[in-house]
Amino acid sequence: FTLLDLPPSQLQFLRRLGQYIDVLILHYNPSQEYWADSVDPLWKQRYDLGVKERFIAKNPQATDAEIAEF
Repeated sequence: FTLLDLPPSQLQFLRRLGQYIDVLILHYNPSQEYWADSVDPLWKQRYDLGVKERFIAKNPQATDAEIAEF
């Protein structure tokens, strides 16, 4: 399970328990590639647009084909 899968009541219980004892939540990260798949689509779209704009700013003479290839 993940913290996102925890019902709010259980998460609240862990928070309150943490006031009295140390609570460790450990998770296994299978690989960087796996977590890269879980990117917010809107964030990715904005990020890609920023990359494209920086490329155009650094290469003002770039053709449409070069921009698309980049």
